[in-house]
Amino acid sequence: MVQTKAQAPDIIVSDILMPVMDGMQMCMEIKKNPSTCHIPVILLTALDSQETTLKCFDIGADAYITKPFNEFLLLSQIKILSISRERLKIAYYPSVFEKDLFKTKDVKDKEFINKCVDAIYENIENENFNLDNLGAKMNISRSSLYRRLREMSNLRPVDFIKKVRLNYAAKLLLTKIYRSMK
Repeated sequence: MVQTKAQAPDIIVSDILMPVMDGMQMCMEIKKNPSTCHIPVILLTALDSQETTLKCFDIGADAYITKPFNEFLLLSQIKILSISRERLKIAYYPSVFEKDLFKTKDVKDKEFINKCVDAIYENIENENFNLDNLGAKMNISRSSLYRRLREMSNLRPVDFIKKVRLNYAAKLLLTKIYRSMK
């Protein structure tokens, strides 16, 4: 899990039955983390029951293959998932969010914005997370943070935080972990 967060793989193929942490638990951990939830997960298993299959899909597995399996079936699943993720990237990147926020080509400014976004994502469940909290996370005064965010994003910092939160919600809807209410 630590390596997945440090360097995100394109796809994860895992057996369900593993020591320390089983494949289903690993899949749940990957799918609930905002920084890794987009990574496709294929679970392999000798457990061939509808109950297990449903549980795997309920926890967010993108594919489920029972053993023994044909290697071409696995390679085909990997190819299909990779193509579908690539199509999503093309369709939604750059998103409206990024067009509004990344007006600069300066690497340090982009890095600063990314750190701000990461800090907001880490506190996504805290509805009281505000500019003061963000400033503390970024080790910068409120007034300096206000000025930098305003210059880089052309948004008031309060609106910047809202926009990041909305972008996060949109990503959750796109990954279909959560469905929109109708």
